Amino acid sequence: QITEKNPLPSSVTIIKEKAFHGCKSLNELTLPSSLTSIQKGAFSSCESLEHITIPPLITILAKNIF
Repeated sequence: QITEKNPLPSSVTIIKEKAFHGCKSLNELTLPSSLTSIQKGAFSSCESLEHITIPPLITILAKNIF
């Protein structure tokens, strides 16, 4: 389970389409600075997600990631 205490590893560079789709328990997430791309619908239907920190150097941020 991905949480603030168990964040995504720094080796992650892409969050693929619908990767967290429908995740009910994810409420806060800080994405690693290594991340370069978030694809369509990556966090769609994440009803509990209240706060997400996206690194400033993302080169691809798809439409409708939420």
